[in-house]
Amino acid sequence: MKITPKMVKDKLDAAISALTDNIWLFADNPKSDLTKDRKLPADSLLRLLLKFGGKSLQSELSANYLPPRKIPQSVPTKSAFSQQRKKLLWEGCYVLLRYFTDSLPYMKTFEGYRLFACDGSTVPIPRNEDEEDYSVVTRKDRKSFNQLHINGLFDILNRVFLDCIIDPGAHIRERDAMIKMVNRLEDTFMAIILADRGYEGYKDIAHLIESRLNFLIRGKDLDSNGFLHTLKLPADGEIDIDVDKILTFDRSICNGNDAFVKVYPRNFDLMGPSGTYRIQFRLVRIQLDDGSYECLVTNLPRDQFPLRKLKKLYHLRWGIENAYRDLKYSVDLLHFHGKSAQAVLQEVLCSMTMFNFCAYLCVHADILHVHSGSKYRYKVNFANAVGPCRSFLHGSIDETELLERLRLAPTPIRPNRHSPRHRLKEQSSREFNYRAS
Repeated sequence: MKITPKMVKDKLDAAISALTDNIWLFADNPKSDLTKDRKLPADSLLRLLLKFGGKSLQSELSANYLPPRKIPQSVPTKSAFSQQRKKLLWEGCYVLLRYFTDSLPYMKTFEGYRLFACDGSTVPIPRNEDEEDYSVVTRKDRKSFNQLHINGLFDILNRVFLDCIIDPGAHIRERDAMIKMVNRLEDTFMAIILADRGYEGYKDIAHLIESRLNFLIRGKDLDSNGFLHTLKLPADGEIDIDVDKILTFDRSICNGNDAFVKVYPRNFDLMGPSGTYRIQFRLVRIQLDDGSYECLVTNLPRDQFPLRKLKKLYHLRWGIENAYRDLKYSVDLLHFHGKSAQAVLQEVLCSMTMFNFCAYLCVHADILHVHSGSKYRYKVNFANAVGPCRSFLHGSIDETELLERLRLAPTPIRPNRHSPRHRLKEQSSREFNYRAS
């Protein structure tokens, strides 16, 4: 099946139409809001939010009413836009994300499995003292700042966010978010859930098993305070063993019996009627090129997924880290145009929809011409693709011109390239007064 930009745009248009047909479900006042004929109807409001970049609000509004619109229209004022967006609940933008993403055909798999990475990322948002749940203080001698936390479920090979749960910065619950997202997945396809440290634990593993999903989760090493330190295992060398434990809330049963593991009610919610729960998984420790070790918890079959394949599979998880970087900086997620939690959530979800639109085109559209004898394979440069994709959605360029622009300055694929990961300092969102006009 050949994917064309027009096909993807038609699916996004269809998702917008489906949402606007039922917009009363996502209006602050269902009887009147977003249903009357206004200068900014629901359809135009959603398209504005999708195309927002890093410019000032007035520039974004003006750009949306440039040609190729056939009927001249006056540009809505900033006040009119702000009043109209207050009528739209952020849940409508979430439904748009799901409508569009679920309509896309997924053709890239890993030996028949779809690869889903689960991870989170904090996003600084405009300071707003009225939003206490989003206010975070890192040190007593510093002012508080506002942030939120995106928990995303990401299709690595097709490069789209399938689902997300957004937590306030003061109440981050990554593990609970992962469980909710995987429980919302359809069971009509084979999938593998990939996750980094922080998602390992008996509760998370049990929920994945009950959902009949395959998983590969990195755990803290055996000498750490992670849940694996309770297992009596060799301290050195690679291992590949099956773990079979019985979980219980009763500490007395665990004394002197290695078959049982004590868990706490607040950390486990799947205990059986007998007060126990049997859990089975595969524990793997692999040695990296630098001599260090990584522990992986999985239920993938040993004959189909030996150690070398697990190592390659887990390496693909890094795709979600690159996706968050592109979402923040290439799609301009860090440049918000409102301070309320409602406005911020609208823009986060619409930015994720726009990311999916651009990324899916870059992955699936037959854009680049393959030259024989080249040292590298090439892919579309995502940072350069966002602008043309926005113009294509707006209608200011056609499909032919979009493809021409996407072919410019492709990026070589260097599979063995790596660099150390740097921890960034705390940052704040870009203030409204310091935007490109």
